[in-house]
Amino acid sequence: MIENLDVILSEGESYTVEFKENPDKELPSEVCAFANASGGKVYIGVHDEGYVTGTVLKKARESWLRFSMIGLT
Repeated sequence: MIENLDVILSEGESYTVEFKENPDKELPSEVCAFANASGGKVYIGVHDEGYVTGTVLKKARESWLRFSMIGLT
């Protein structure tokens, strides 16, 4: 469980926080940008306005996401 999630959601996106309703092709580059800056966190299943929408990942999408993240290391 993420501590202080209500606070994070109410403060919204920032230099170190990104909300993504669904992972898309931009996600790997956004994660890379955080890694090259001061770090940060991406919350998947959260609308840009800070409310939780949830998301369902099909196996193929989950595999793509894992493979994309491995390529960043």
